Amino acid sequence: MSKEINEKTAAKETERLGLAALLQANDFIPEVMAIFKPEFFFWKEHGMIFTLITTTYKEKGSVDQTLLIIKMRHLGIKEVNGLDLDLYIKTLYNIPINSDHILDYFREIFKMHVCRKTYSSLNKAQTYINSNLDKGLSEILNEVQKITTDSVTANIEEKVKIVKVYDELSNFLLDRSKQEIKSRLITGFKIFDDWYGGLVIKGVYVFAAPAKVGKSTFLNFLAYQMAMIKDNNLKVLILDTELETDFAMSRAASSLTGENEFFFLDGSYVKHPGMTRKVNEAMKNLDNRVKDRIHHAYIGNMDIEEVLSVARRWYINNVKEGENALIIYDYIKLSGGTSQLSDHWKEYQEIGEKTDKLKKFISSLPSATLATSIQTNAQGGIAMSKQVLWFANNVYILQRKTLEEIQQDGKQNGTHKLIEEVTRNLGPQTMGSSGYFEVQNPDGRRNYVQNHLNFKFSNFKVEEVGTNQDVYSQRAGTLSAEEDNSAKDFF
Repeated sequence: MSKEINEKTAAKETERLGLAALLQANDFIPEVMAIFKPEFFFWKEHGMIFTLITTTYKEKGSVDQTLLIIKMRHLGIKEVNGLDLDLYIKTLYNIPINSDHILDYFREIFKMHVCRKTYSSLNKAQTYINSNLDKGLSEILNEVQKITTDSVTANIEEKVKIVKVYDELSNFLLDRSKQEIKSRLITGFKIFDDWYGGLVIKGVYVFAAPAKVGKSTFLNFLAYQMAMIKDNNLKVLILDTELETDFAMSRAASSLTGENEFFFLDGSYVKHPGMTRKVNEAMKNLDNRVKDRIHHAYIGNMDIEEVLSVARRWYINNVKEGENALIIYDYIKLSGGTSQLSDHWKEYQEIGEKTDKLKKFISSLPSATLATSIQTNAQGGIAMSKQVLWFANNVYILQRKTLEEIQQDGKQNGTHKLIEEVTRNLGPQTMGSSGYFEVQNPDGRRNYVQNHLNFKFSNFKVEEVGTNQDVYSQRAGTLSAEEDNSAKDFF
């Protein structure tokens, strides 16, 4: 590589600015360390200092000059290429930095890294051509393309492992039989877990519902219930586009006590001795796992990239090795509102692209799953592109039962129903891919009815109360016992 290319692409000053910025603005360390590698630096001393920064941050949760130098001395590192690292680190703290440009420094460093690799591949291609002019044109071009493509896509290939499936199958099965790391998290809703296997790690689960039906209630209670399950070993982050944390806390109090959230939001619960007793009892009995493990953030009008940045920082700062994470994004919506879009295609495309980004993000984390929600249209259909169905593992529609349905099913069978739309992941007692069950009419004819899960919502508490098939069985049993001739009205 020529001296000119070294100077243009090494960007020594940019590397120094990037390191200085991290040392002086620790808040950016989690975001950078999640996507950046020491080898992206050209200068060896910079890659070493970056490694010291990230390992110190993981251990201590922050980095300052003293911690960094102690870490370096503990490892026996004094100098690199004749450079006194003690003194060099001290100079980094004296460089004026602009926190608005921190990520720009690292984007530039990465760009230079790719340029160096690409330039190197061109030299290799030139050398190959000069040494193989006696070969056929097709063979030469194929090899040159391979050399340059390998270099440019090297960073992608580091993430993609190509495996001989049947050759590795025996080892895979043996490893899975011994594995201690979870591949699924249970929700605590027994039938849901039996049918769908809980939530798989690196999965995206979408719950679609009309406005004001209970998407947030369902997701928030799901977070609470899953965090309570010891075997999940779970940390939870709720990213809320609608509710500030004060409202989320009021609803949490309502869920724990069964009282109206209004009294907790304005503090008037203290005027009611009965409510005060319930609050005191709830706080006394609150599991420590829930206190430490459920986090909430109001993200308002942040765009999807900002939201993922918040989630990535939270994950690195809070999820320790061996722990799992559930990230709830409530909810996927349009950046500027539906009224600003000229046609449905733009709406579908935007929501689909956001789902794609969520899937790629959750797949990049070591041990996490993601649940999110979207809004259905007035007819109850999913207002989204087919991309959502492609990218999500499972998609469900949450519907509030009509008064007629509650009357027909019986109050004991809940207020809401969860209907599967797409299910790529199924559980040990799955009902099958069709989601239908067979019923026999009094006249002997058979037909199929769609199955679903029934839930009872009460003051932000959610309870699973059986299936649609259970409802039909109850009706059939009651009608048979009473010998009711109107059975045909139910089937």
